[in-house]
Amino acid sequence: MLLAVAISLFKLPKIEQAQHKAGEKNKRLDLEPSQPDLRSDRDFVYVGAEVSIGSFLVNYFGQPEIGGLTEKVAASFVAFIGAAQWSDASSVPRSCKK
Repeated sequence: MLLAVAISLFKLPKIEQAQHKAGEKNKRLDLEPSQPDLRSDRDFVYVGAEVSIGSFLVNYFGQPEIGGLTEKVAASFVAFIGAAQWSDASSVPRSCKK
């Protein structure tokens, strides 16, 4: 909440050159999508796959011949792996992602 108040106090500069004038309809927003919006479905499947893989890894690390770790320790390793993947992906500039 404190951050929201601090941001609201900043005076942002006015943008002199706009792509469309005030009151004019933005043509980009009027376009019909060429395919159905499946982002939420895609995200649901992605998160489900991540949870499945994480569960598999916890069970894998818990096998006596692999690591013999307890569920709690194995889960912390899986969390560490996920954090490392996230930090690596977020450090790549958008211009490099294609």
